Amino acid sequence: MDKPRIYHDLQKQDDEGRIKLTLLGTLRDLERYGITLHDGLKLSFWCDDANDQGEFDEILIEGIVSYNEKEKCWVADLDWDSFRHASDEAARSS
Repeated sequence: MDKPRIYHDLQKQDDEGRIKLTLLGTLRDLERYGITLHDGLKLSFWCDDANDQGEFDEILIEGIVSYNEKEKCWVADLDWDSFRHASDEAARSS
């Protein structure tokens, strides 16, 4: 089974550039998949996007979870080398 993808808006970041895991869509996905956040947890995230023709083509990216003690919330440090679009994965698998 594929790893679940958790919704996120990549623009919702803390002072260190990590995404905050506080958005309603993020929290809903975490609950739907029964995921309990903890330091070091690896997650896959997705974000709304479109291709040059305006067609839906979500952004996919991997990240590692940690707790931001200063802001009292869970965050994820993204692996920007894993940044891709869903259409990239579809092209590789065909």
